[in-house]
Amino acid sequence: MSRKRKYKLVRKYSNKQLTKLAHKLGLPGNVPKKDIAIKLAEYLSIKISSHTGYMNVLDDYFSNPVEIVGIVPFIPKPTDSNNRQLQKPNVVTDDFLKSYQWRKLRLVALELHGRKCLCCGASPATGAVMHVDHIKPRRLYPELALDINNLQVLCEECNHGKGNWCETDFRTNKDAT
Repeated sequence: MSRKRKYKLVRKYSNKQLTKLAHKLGLPGNVPKKDIAIKLAEYLSIKISSHTGYMNVLDDYFSNPVEIVGIVPFIPKPTDSNNRQLQKPNVVTDDFLKSYQWRKLRLVALELHGRKCLCCGASPATGAVMHVDHIKPRRLYPELALDINNLQVLCEECNHGKGNWCETDFRTNKDAT
C-alpha cells in the first residue's frame, strides 16, 4: 500500500502583507497576486520568465524586502462602519482640510516632496510650520483638490504669501509628478 502524502503549501506572507505591498506599488489591494508580482518585477527591473515565476518574485521580496520609493501609493477610499464608501468632502469649505481624504493625501505629498519648503527651503528643523499647498487653488479648481499632481510643500509664510489667487508651481521638473 502506498500512501500519497499531501503537502500543504506554506506561504511566506499573508494577504494583509500582499495588500500593503499592492498599495505601495500604487495598486488597489484586491488585485491578483500575479498583477502585484508583475508590477513589483517591473519596479525592481526583473524580467519574469518561466524560471523566475511570479511567485518567486513575491517570495524573494518578502524574504528580503526593499524600500519602494518614487511611486504614489494607492489610497483606499475610506468607508463607514457598514463598509459603505464615505462621501467626497466639499472641497471649497474649510472642513475639507479636516477630512480623511485630505489628511491622507497630505501625508503622501509630504513623503513625496519632503518636509522642506519648495519656495524658500525652510523646514521644521529651522522652526518652520509646513503646509501642503494646492498649486491651482481648490476654490477655483475643485476637481483638482485631491490630485497629488496639484500639490506642493511650502512653509506657512510662503503659502500665505502665495494665497489662493496665485498658481505658481515651485516644484522643480524632477519633483513634479
